[in-house]
Amino acid sequence: MALRVAFRDNTIAREEDLPSPWVYYPGHYGAFIGFRQDLQSPITFCECARKAIENYLVFRMAGASPEPVMKDNPEKEFVLSSRDFPRALVHYLANSQASVGVEISSHLIFLKHLCHLCNHQTPSVRFCSKQYGSGIQQSHGWYCRQKAFELGMEPRSLRIIAEDCPKEIMDLLGMDIEELMRFRRTALKVSWKTAAVIDRQVEERKGRVRKYVEYQVNVAITKKD
Repeated sequence: MALRVAFRDNTIAREEDLPSPWVYYPGHYGAFIGFRQDLQSPITFCECARKAIENYLVFRMAGASPEPVMKDNPEKEFVLSSRDFPRALVHYLANSQASVGVEISSHLIFLKHLCHLCNHQTPSVRFCSKQYGSGIQQSHGWYCRQKAFELGMEPRSLRIIAEDCPKEIMDLLGMDIEELMRFRRTALKVSWKTAAVIDRQVEERKGRVRKYVEYQVNVAITKKD
């Protein structure tokens, strides 16, 4: 039987092979999975997600997310958006006295060896259906997005944190993506054909970077302790 896609906010699953078996998935196409030992304990994150979340906050505070503003959904617009984090955690933080700046990370709990990657397990739900992603995207798409943030790259916009982004990704991107898009906007005023060529270049670069990130996640999946 095909596994269901976690397309709803607040998807929760019990996965017995994990040390904290209550698994809280983020919004559809989100990044960060939370874990609970039981339904009374706090939602925690794997230590391996710490750097990725730190970089996520850098992007959020810089307004780097290309997602549309949704003023009627404050949990999606919260600094830890429910697009990318478990909604139950976002709801709790948004209704508490938690800071809305980068300091909010001090309210998060990290423990070692919690996640699917660290335990060599496959999530019990799917990130996307097969027509929308490769095999590893279907099974571990959240971790692909997490890895992108860890490597200093916002996975939707391809904006980067230069000091964290490895040379391999910089080489794959070539011209800075923001510079390329500025060039596209200028070219569009002159020729839609030129703009279309730039669009193809952007998509090709996204594809190359996506494969690089997927490879890194696959390494983590197959890595022996």
